[in-house]
Order: sequence, then C-alpha cells, then structure tokens
Amino acid sequence: GINAEYGKQWYQRRVRVGNEQGSILNREPLESPCEVKWSKGLNVQIQGREGHSSIAIENKIYSYGGLGPEERLFELAVIDTEDNTLRDIQVLGDKPGPLCNASLNGVGTKLYLFGGLNRETGWNNDMWSFDIQTEKWEKVMTTGIKPAPRDKHTSVIWGKKIVIFGGFGPATGVEEDSADEDDQSINFTWFNDVFIFDPESDSWDAPNVSLIGGPVPRAAH
Repeated sequence: GINAEYGKQWYQRRVRVGNEQGSILNREPLESPCEVKWSKGLNVQIQGREGHSSIAIENKIYSYGGLGPEERLFELAVIDTEDNTLRDIQVLGDKPGPLCNASLNGVGTKLYLFGGLNRETGWNNDMWSFDIQTEKWEKVMTTGIKPAPRDKHTSVIWGKKIVIFGGFGPATGVEEDSADEDDQSINFTWFNDVFIFDPESDSWDAPNVSLIGGPVPRAAH
C-alpha cells in the first residue's frame, strides 16, 4: 500500500472522498430504447454494504470487499443463484485482505482484483487473482507500467484483457511530510488515465491516449 498513515487517519471520515469531482453538464434525462424492470429474485440475506465489487460467472455472483455497519470491511463472498445460498469464502494464507472501492473482473476461471482502499495500508495498486476452482488467491507479479495506487476506478473486460480507467488516490511525486492535512489537493488527485492488463502475460500497458475532448478526471463513476 501507499500513504499508510494517511490511510489510517483519513479512512473513517474520508472513505468517500473522490466522489465529488466534476460537474453535471446535462440535467435532462437521456432517452433509451431499453426497458428495465427490477424484481426480487433471490431470498438471500446479505449484510448491507457499500463500495464492494461484484461479478457474475455462470450461475454464481462473486462479491468482494465493501464497507458495512460499524465500519466493517468485507472480503470474498459468493451467491449461488441456483440453490439460493450465500457463502463467505474462507481462504488461508496469502490474500488481499479487506478492501473497499476496488475493481473485480473475471477472465476464464479466475477473478482479478485491482486497487482499492484499506484502513491499515491505505491505497494500493496490487493485482490479485483468485482461482474459482481451487479457491486460492495469488498476488500477481506484473510487468510494465502499472497504474498509480487508487480506488473508485472503473474496469471492463475487452476481449481477454482488463481495461482500467480513472479513480482517486494519492498524487504521485508528493512527499507525505510536506502534506497539509486540510488541503486534499496537495496529496490526492482524480485520474483520467487508461491502463490495459493482459492476464496471459501478467503485463500492464499504458496506451498513449489523447485527452483532447476526452473525459475529465473522475472517480466513483
């Protein structure tokens, strides 16, 4: 992790910092040809939380992290939509630990967890993989130019690769000792950079993307 002391000191009162960047350019609702209806399908009791990451693989929904009542941080759980059950996956040995506002993606039989915020270690830019067959975590030793530590970023699968965009985290090139705790802009920043992770080679790529006319830095989008 990075800025561990700030992660500890600011966690409870600033875990939501980063949500407020940007301005609303269009307040009018956008028309859509899609019709969406919500219905309560599963009778699974799960403790309330926010800042978690979820992904569906076949008949299962995997959920990692999130902040719950009494500042509790969660780890990995799985909902089976066929037998209507919820199970916390208990893993011994090396694992990411509790996080909020990380990203979770699935490629093949593996889940990939990136970034996030932990109250003890602060922000990180670690990549972890979880094998859904063996139920074991592995910290991925990556190569290439990887993203700065962050949370509240967006990720999406593109082919067999993972694309990361935006987020919020410590500004690079700033010493903690020179930080003014009351001035967030000195220490923290919103991102609008793009990174691509290839699970086959465990490598990061930072494409040269033109930001002219592109999205402004943002988080929690």
